[in-house]
Amino acid sequence: MMNKREETGFTLIELIVTMAVFVLVMVAAANILTGMITQFKQQSKIAESNIEGIVGLEILRQDLAHTGYGLPWSVDVDGDGVATDWPQLTTYNEANGAGSFNDGSPASAQPLPAGVRRAPRAILNGDNIGMNGADYLVIKSVSAQRTNATERWAILKREPIGADNPWTWTPAGENLQNSDGVMVLDVTRKLTVNGTAFYTTYNNLALFAPTDISEQSRIVYGLAPAAAGTPRMPFNRADYYISRPADISPRCAPSTGR
Repeated sequence: MMNKREETGFTLIELIVTMAVFVLVMVAAANILTGMITQFKQQSKIAESNIEGIVGLEILRQDLAHTGYGLPWSVDVDGDGVATDWPQLTTYNEANGAGSFNDGSPASAQPLPAGVRRAPRAILNGDNIGMNGADYLVIKSVSAQRTNATERWAILKREPIGADNPWTWTPAGENLQNSDGVMVLDVTRKLTVNGTAFYTTYNNLALFAPTDISEQSRIVYGLAPAAAGTPRMPFNRADYYISRPADISPRCAPSTGR
């Protein structure tokens, strides 16, 4: 009599059911993982936006705290003692239209009307002025931009006759570079000019220094260069935009800008 070896295993139906269950479990796990990754990315973006917002608000706070700092109040181009010569300062190229938001900004870059030059205003703003309905803020001061030159200042004073250097600048160690553009103000915040030039370079202050030791000291501020390499305004400025682009994420709150 022969012994038959009993064989055991899974039927094809059992294998198909097991594989279907396994696939369903994998799909569910993948969906959960995808949701977790999406949520992680969203939270990372939120954290990044919050950090950038804090940094941006701190920069804005500093600019607001220094609004108007070091701006010239007057200028005497022709030396007649009347410090109302802004129209004669032809090298001052910032557009400054009367009665409109026209300050040479990218949102409203229009040429300067004849005879409209004036002492710079410390702050300007406009709502829905272009650039996808951007709100726009201009803050002017000598410290509004953060460059090696704009973070430096010096005092220009006349030395006694016979001194090796006819003028000196203090405090020491401010590290303005010889090629840095600078403007010079007296203590009454009158802009010192040479003809119609409102700026000079740090190594070329002779014509902007007091003429004798009885004159008051003058203050030298670093200027941010324009694209051409020369300053176009007797101050520095910071421009802030809040635009509402059409492609803003639908997850953002209504009226959100960037």
